[in-house]
Amino acid sequence: MPHESQIAAEDSLLVRLERAAASLEAGGLYGGGKLLHGAAFALATRDAYAAGALTGGDLLAELDALAETLRAAGMPASFLAALGNARAATAESRELQLAEAPEVFVCRTCGTLMMKTAPNRCPTCGERALTFREFVPTYYLEPLPIPVLLDALAAAEGELRALVAGLTDARMDEHPIPGEWGVRDVISHLLFAERLLSERIRLLLTEDDPDLAGAAVWNYATDPRTASDLLDDFAESRGRTLAALRALPLEGWERSGRHSEFGRVTVRMQASYFGKHERHHFPQIEQIRRLLAG
Repeated sequence: MPHESQIAAEDSLLVRLERAAASLEAGGLYGGGKLLHGAAFALATRDAYAAGALTGGDLLAELDALAETLRAAGMPASFLAALGNARAATAESRELQLAEAPEVFVCRTCGTLMMKTAPNRCPTCGERALTFREFVPTYYLEPLPIPVLLDALAAAEGELRALVAGLTDARMDEHPIPGEWGVRDVISHLLFAERLLSERIRLLLTEDDPDLAGAAVWNYATDPRTASDLLDDFAESRGRTLAALRALPLEGWERSGRHSEFGRVTVRMQASYFGKHERHHFPQIEQIRRLLAG
């Protein structure tokens, strides 16, 4: 008897896109497959963004509904157990450990999902381990090319200063939406993240397989200094971080440690994470500026 996902396949635009992409790839037209894979991702992301994030009881209810749908679709018990752990962590407002939500691997040919490790042979279609795709916890961890990464980290200070140009420290202290961040809060957050990056790089370069204690960068002590002082501190710390990274030989970028939530993490992955994370917050500053001007 077919799974619900198979029954609905012909009615799903995303499935149609992926099916056509795989068919093009089977004929050697990888560029055509690329177009349709991109379209599938764009449509799913666009519609999810427009719908907005779920929170509180709405999120828990959706996780429960998805668990039932995924069970009917034939997802393995190990996956469903991990999803249950994610729900529990959400309800308890705590960090989700790697042991609770292990690595996820999916066969690119047939879609078979495996937890923890990719098998030597796919149990469904026979593809080998190297053909499986690993899903990292966040795209922040996907490593950037080293020159691109160094340029991005070096440009961050200038981009930040341009974003706040013309704002006094008093204005950057304001909260246009009560209870939400102001500009100084965002800068303080980015300074905390920069210090965390610097410390993790130090550990990765001086210790073998260090334990990188998970730290939520949104949990930070309020810094009473002005936004200008915080930005100067960010620039000074980033200068030291860049000096350490620029001095690395190629093999140094692959030194790794263990993160309680993400698993194995290299220097390049950590630097990529924080470089992308910073850019995620730049539109936030632009939005606060618009509110301040309004």
